[in-house]
Amino acid sequence: MSTLKRPLFIAACLLSFGVSTTHVAASAQERLYTAMQQATLSQQIAKSSCFVATFNDKDDNLRQLKNSLEQYEINHQNALTTQEDTAELKAISPIWRLNQFAGLLTLDTPDTPGLDIDMTGRLNSQLLDQNMKVADSILATETEEKPFLSTLHATMRLGVALQKATKAYCYLSYGLDENLNGIKLRQDVYMFDRDIKALLEGDLERNVMAPANETLSTKLNRVQNQWQIVRRKLLAVIEGEPAHSSDFKIISAINEPLLRETREITQAFIAGYKDHHKDSDEIVLHEDSPIN
Repeated sequence: MSTLKRPLFIAACLLSFGVSTTHVAASAQERLYTAMQQATLSQQIAKSSCFVATFNDKDDNLRQLKNSLEQYEINHQNALTTQEDTAELKAISPIWRLNQFAGLLTLDTPDTPGLDIDMTGRLNSQLLDQNMKVADSILATETEEKPFLSTLHATMRLGVALQKATKAYCYLSYGLDENLNGIKLRQDVYMFDRDIKALLEGDLERNVMAPANETLSTKLNRVQNQWQIVRRKLLAVIEGEPAHSSDFKIISAINEPLLRETREITQAFIAGYKDHHKDSDEIVLHEDSPIN
């Protein structure tokens, strides 16, 4: 990252990595970013644990699982100390502790999947729903810069949908709630398709802005092209094709780079918006990925 762009990310780095910021109230942008990052992490945790259970890229997914569990806990504790004590935020803690327990059990017993995977599979959607409720509450109550917040939300939904769809794909292969996860997988693919289209073209009804510059447009098109490879593999399993080990390897190989590119879209959107709103408040997000 260039030194010119680095100031955009300083404040959120402090929020995300545990440096005390209790003297500064979190802005709407920071709160929305944290809620959506937590939503993505909740699905990374479930996706990684399932990949471990199916012995696909086991070591790499154990690393991802460990990092995601640690990052979620850091973000959660920071949110509790820097954000308003809302009912939505308070509701996350008990659900998170159960998900955290199951994830740590997977880390401790990666060679004997069982109750931990079932527990994560049945609880992670509740954790996701609570984080999305926090994000939805912010969007509903913040009247200023509505197009900015709605577009920020859409850029980050790409990462959520990608991890959620990959998780559902893995659960279908694992044999967990096959009918339900088949339905969810279709919904997740639709969610990604809808958001990438809105970000490429703009969507007035959803307050999503079209790309403000060529850099953002190029990144969106690159993500859309990479998504098509994953999309074909995800939908094939719904149509009854077995999930082969080679398919898992392709999806796993694309998943991390594609997730990073969705984060780059968020960063490019922030940078472009700031360039066109010089008098706006400082907008800060961090670039670091918990899966690095």
